[in-house]
Amino acid sequence: MEYNGVNIMTCSVSIRLDESVKSRIDEIAKIQDRSPHALMKRAIERFIKEEEAEREWFESRVKAMEEDKANDNLLSVDEVLAMLREIQ
Repeated sequence: MEYNGVNIMTCSVSIRLDESVKSRIDEIAKIQDRSPHALMKRAIERFIKEEEAEREWFESRVKAMEEDKANDNLLSVDEVLAMLREIQ
């Protein structure tokens, strides 16, 4: 299969859905003048992007926390509570 001039490999995947979910997909696809396949494919691609972004964010927070810990830049719970009391 070729997409935007690039040869890509595809595979088929089977999924079981509740009838109510499939009906909702069909309804949205009809309203958007798209195939249910195109709608589900787009939903899966969006989900994957969201999950990857969330994982990257989490990993960056873990890395920042490890750097702060290594540089002794972490605050104790008591220090945080004291700061919160000051701004109230």
